Amino acid sequence: SFTQGGAIRIDGLGYLGLSPSLMYDPLLAKVVVSEAIDGDLERAYESARAKSLTVLDDFEIVGVNTNGGMIKNILAHPDFVRGEVFTSFVEKNLAELTKTPAKRKKKKAAANAQPVKVTVEAPFEGSVVEVKVKAGDVVQAGETIAVLSAMKLDTDVRVENGGTILEVKAAAGQQLSGGDPI
Repeated sequence: SFTQGGAIRIDGLGYLGLSPSLMYDPLLAKVVVSEAIDGDLERAYESARAKSLTVLDDFEIVGVNTNGGMIKNILAHPDFVRGEVFTSFVEKNLAELTKTPAKRKKKKAAANAQPVKVTVEAPFEGSVVEVKVKAGDVVQAGETIAVLSAMKLDTDVRVENGGTILEVKAAAGQQLSGGDPI
């Protein structure tokens, strides 16, 4: 349950047992936050942004992957805070925006660190358009390893760190849920 009030509205259709289709954009809930401008647009923008983050911190949907973490990352991104966001913002910052906020802190690797196996996961539900790597390929940080399509938008899936591809689990035409291994 969630208490609504003030300039916060939550519209939703999610219910226990709902199984969203991969063929459509499954809208489980929509959070709308507004703020009176009262002559100070910058204050209103920052207030609505801060309220949005608070609402999303308290909002919980379980059983399916959502874009809540990505929305929180967008709201906290320095470019968004400054109001300097354009249509290319998500594509340009996708790797950063799709990280789980709690996992953002990285430890410095020791000089004698052993190799670590990392699974690259689909950042959202979609169809695999192309897999650009095969087992044994060496990739560099930021390199595109696959292309996913959702809602008629193709998105590159890039690796955060360089390394050697050990296994490829996804194939062109396959439907993936967010979090599925590529």
